[in-house]
Amino acid sequence: MASQHHMTLRRRIRDDSTHNRDSAVCLGDMMPQLSQATAPTMQDFLAIEPVVHASSPMPTGYDFVSKGNPYITRNCRRQTQLAHQVVYAVVNDEKKQIGIRVPWSVHAAVLQDERATRLERQQKVRKYDESLEKRFREASE
Repeated sequence: MASQHHMTLRRRIRDDSTHNRDSAVCLGDMMPQLSQATAPTMQDFLAIEPVVHASSPMPTGYDFVSKGNPYITRNCRRQTQLAHQVVYAVVNDEKKQIGIRVPWSVHAAVLQDERATRLERQQKVRKYDESLEKRFREASE
């Protein structure tokens, strides 16, 4: 008997509270849905990410982006999806996500943009924090 191979995918789902949550799905389980009237939209497919192990070979032309800097991770993911390319979710032995794999050109562009906008973003955060502290002080008086 032939064994079936299923690719595990991670897909962002919008729930009733309009917050995103991750859901692991099996591509084989999604196939019957594709022909139904409730098939996922193209936008749903943009957010599907194959899950790969950290030790699996790196796809040609891709870089690893580790978790830790939300600006870089978010923008690498967004730019890769806009380019209609695959974002790979990378997991460790405990199946915890440790980062993503994206095209190296996207990663390089996002790193350059992050460096170019860092000071401006820090100033905006500082300004927001100061206004928040001022409101707390005024509320406690």
